[in-house]
Amino acid sequence: MAQIDPQPATLGGAALQPTRELGPEHTVVVVIGRNEEQRLGRCLESVLRQTSQVLYVDSGSTDHSREIAAGLGVEVVALDDSRPHSVARGRNAGVERAMARFESVHHVQFLDGDCLLVDGWLEEVRDRFRQPQVAAVWGTGREERREASLFNRVCDIEWRVGPRGEIDWFIGITAISVEAYLAAGGCTEGLLAGEDTELAIKIRAAGGLILRSSKESFVHDVNMVSVRQWWKRCERTGYSYAMVNAANKDHDLLGRELRRSEIVGLAIPLASLVAAPPTRGLSLGLAPAIAARTIYKVSRQPDVVALTPGDRLVWGVHCALSQYPQAAGVLRHKWRSLRAKQHTAIEYRRPT
Repeated sequence: MAQIDPQPATLGGAALQPTRELGPEHTVVVVIGRNEEQRLGRCLESVLRQTSQVLYVDSGSTDHSREIAAGLGVEVVALDDSRPHSVARGRNAGVERAMARFESVHHVQFLDGDCLLVDGWLEEVRDRFRQPQVAAVWGTGREERREASLFNRVCDIEWRVGPRGEIDWFIGITAISVEAYLAAGGCTEGLLAGEDTELAIKIRAAGGLILRSSKESFVHDVNMVSVRQWWKRCERTGYSYAMVNAANKDHDLLGRELRRSEIVGLAIPLASLVAAPPTRGLSLGLAPAIAARTIYKVSRQPDVVALTPGDRLVWGVHCALSQYPQAAGVLRHKWRSLRAKQHTAIEYRRPT
């Protein structure tokens, strides 16, 4: 079992030159997980059906995740406990090991341990990377148990909405050119949230193209069944806005999203409460009015119109109400920063 934990500086080696003739040997799948023994076996099997070039990066699991991966013949890259575990550390360790083990790797497909890789997706990735300047490729997804809860349904919609073609961002389940990854300096390991957003911005700033395919690339199992889990997941989003912005003060990364959470999720509700007595309660209708406007606007967006009427309503309500836990995440980051406390990851998953 390999023990490897690279520092960010180790990612600054010579960049690989892109090639137009890409075969299976140019793709390495890096699976990242923590305590995913209930899902990891199926995840790795979905990858092994398509390629033998796969690594599993384990972030301090206390279950049998490592043994499951090793039992399938997959090399395990185990992060040590000297520093806080994070997705960013896992990404960097996976790329580092992929470069050391596989000679001709051109791009790395990142996958989470709670996902299945859709058959045929790697061929789509290699086809897309034949285009000049393409730095990252990702697709759509779906929830395996969409009907298990309203919150699973929200996540299922989340994986399907959004523009296709050339865009400015990507999610964690993305194939990234090793050359572009190195040029961007890899993921910022101090970030406990928002690492993919920041990396996408750095790749775009370096001139790389990010493509989103209309093809399905993964099946996810969020296992989210309670309001508390939904709240924590949205709170983590706000936390990521604040963390990425604080780490990139000169560039105001995610500044627009951050300010929207602060204004809609915090300032307007507080102002409505303060103004309630002099307005005889009329100000209390401001937040609901803004929420209704958000639901209406979201439901009319081009990529949302294709959904069923029920999904459009569910997604609009989610977008309107998520501003409040996002604001809580922003406040949490500010409070911990003011008190000079170590930032910690926000967990929303329940054990399986």
